[in-house]
Amino acid sequence: MYESFFGISGPPFQLSADPTFYFDSQGHRQALADLRRGLATPEAVVLVSGEIGAGKTMLVRTVVAEFDSGQVVVGQIVSSQLDAQELQHALMGAFGISAVDAKPADLASRLAGFLADLASQGRRAVLIIDEAQNLGLDALAWLGKMIGPGPGPGSRPHLQVCLVGQPELRALIETPEALPLRQRLGAACHLGPLSVQETRAYIEHRLSRVGWADKPRFEAAAFEEIHRWTFGTPRRINLVCNRLMLTLFLASQLDVDAAIVAKTAKGLRAEVGDAELGFEDPPTRTVTPSVSPLHDAKAISTAAPARPRRLHKLRETSTDGLLITAGPVLFVAASRLDCLKLVPVLLALADHPGAPMARLVIATSTGAIEWDGLLANAKDVADDRVELSLPQGLGAQQVAELTLRFDLVVADYRPPTIVVLDGTDVALTCGLVAKRRGLRVVHLGAGVRSGNRSEAAEIVRMLTDQLADLLYVGDETEADRLSREGATADRIEVVGNLTVDAVQACLALQRNEEPGSWQRMLRGLQADRHGYGLVVVEQPSNLDSASNLGNVVLLLRDVSRDMPLLWPMPAQTQQGLESFGLDVLMEAERIAKISPRSFEELIPLLKDATCLFTDVWLLQEVATALGVPCLTVGEQAPVAATVNLGSNTPIGFSSTLATRAVWEIIFNGGKRGTKPVRWDGHASARIAAHFVKWLADTLMINVAATRSARVRH
Repeated sequence: MYESFFGISGPPFQLSADPTFYFDSQGHRQALADLRRGLATPEAVVLVSGEIGAGKTMLVRTVVAEFDSGQVVVGQIVSSQLDAQELQHALMGAFGISAVDAKPADLASRLAGFLADLASQGRRAVLIIDEAQNLGLDALAWLGKMIGPGPGPGSRPHLQVCLVGQPELRALIETPEALPLRQRLGAACHLGPLSVQETRAYIEHRLSRVGWADKPRFEAAAFEEIHRWTFGTPRRINLVCNRLMLTLFLASQLDVDAAIVAKTAKGLRAEVGDAELGFEDPPTRTVTPSVSPLHDAKAISTAAPARPRRLHKLRETSTDGLLITAGPVLFVAASRLDCLKLVPVLLALADHPGAPMARLVIATSTGAIEWDGLLANAKDVADDRVELSLPQGLGAQQVAELTLRFDLVVADYRPPTIVVLDGTDVALTCGLVAKRRGLRVVHLGAGVRSGNRSEAAEIVRMLTDQLADLLYVGDETEADRLSREGATADRIEVVGNLTVDAVQACLALQRNEEPGSWQRMLRGLQADRHGYGLVVVEQPSNLDSASNLGNVVLLLRDVSRDMPLLWPMPAQTQQGLESFGLDVLMEAERIAKISPRSFEELIPLLKDATCLFTDVWLLQEVATALGVPCLTVGEQAPVAATVNLGSNTPIGFSSTLATRAVWEIIFNGGKRGTKPVRWDGHASARIAAHFVKWLADTLMINVAATRSARVRH
């Protein structure tokens, strides 16, 4: 329709897989080499995976077009949830073998005869199964039996199989039913997205194939906008560019800028939906499939996307003509609070000379984190995040799903290292994935201990520290603890507390909220001559038993007679009070309950409070950073630095100790302590400076090892 207007010979952005339009990106080039190598080995099974529209079919057809038809016979099947019997009939049809009125045993015999005839002619058969992720498990088992050869001198010739499909295929190939196929796996490649630069080259390549002579003319920003809307997926690029060409033709326009790309993409998105064209502005990369990459990382080819912003510049190291280009460092966050602590680090890296490319990975369910407040101010970090979009689940189910999805991200982005936070289950799981792929692990917030090694959380923290190559700790106490546990000095770096950095950033936020009922309640509490105490109790050990929760309530009831209390209370805690019949103990007391507050909202509440009652480690650190007296409730050990140097006093479940501490606060100001060294809000800057040098040294070590290997060979 628009070809004559632009002076081109045909449509450049058709969706059909035409090998004449094959584009040789870095990822496709490596995948093509792997595919050629695998298909050149008659005994091998070959696997090609990638997202919808990544170019899998184009890749396979490019290789098939290179085959000599006199030597190779190709059969192709598009799988649509085929079971074993259906796959048998589809295979016979793909090679033109008659299956009329044939029994299963006859089908196997006819296939064996077909393969034998080919072998006698010096030819072989290659079966390509597209959308192979839809195959049934019984179909996989049958296919494993058919790839031959059988035992003995009269065994049948080989049937070579090429499985092509979406990322779920890589989980399917690891099932027990697929063991015979997996044992014969000769090559496996995964197609990732194109980078911004490759997206431009891809568009220009397709246009040049139809005689493009700079009509239409693309501005540089237009290519970036196309990449932003398509995530570098070839099919989506074709969709947008085809509609863009039509839009220009109808408007008699020859110039393409970012504005017309955005307008066209939004209109197209409204028609075809999210599944085809991503997300509303600004788009976010999301990993949604449940997949399991193959164990051999070298067998998987990916294209790690590069970003144009300063924060995401590639890190390159060159020596003696040997160049190593590292993908993005992945910073893993499991919660909004993790993001609040990591954002200052990522921003500090962005401002540091020689900073590596960096990417924030959100390891939680879709929509679990609201990107407002402090997070909204870090737009570059928020826009370029990777969301694993984990489904809701518990325990082992969540760990398994996280393992599968984070492994795919690592395969896609090929980071030189990953960074995890605070020794959580997520940190340990992602650290183990990285170690399995031979990557280095950095642990922020290492060395924290409760002293109770029977706690699951304590074991997880220790295991995370043990597997990490670099341990960033808050103070000398934690560094000494890690040294006693066997960590060498070169692995430990004292940088300060990231929580303090997050606190200062939160206090710097400008808030212009309309006063609501709870704010008016707060003003009433502030007007009390003794101010108010803030209560935040979250530990299950203090909430899940009637005895412990009852002790907490009695303690707070006694204290409230000297000082009013403000308790941001989750619905689950309220339900526990009611189920244990403890809510009646608070009815006539000066304990104001409000809905839970975010971290950013708690900070000003804590700053203005007379004291804090809590069992949360993080808030013990915040109280010390702000110089607010903190009374630690319950049996769990407090953060040692907040007790030894800071403002923290453990009171357990003792109403006597609590009342005595409150009187000391009211009449003498209470314990305010001092902040540990480096709890100054500059931990992020110290981490950035040290990490850049450490990573550069790490890359140089890799270069030296590679050079040594070259010499040996």
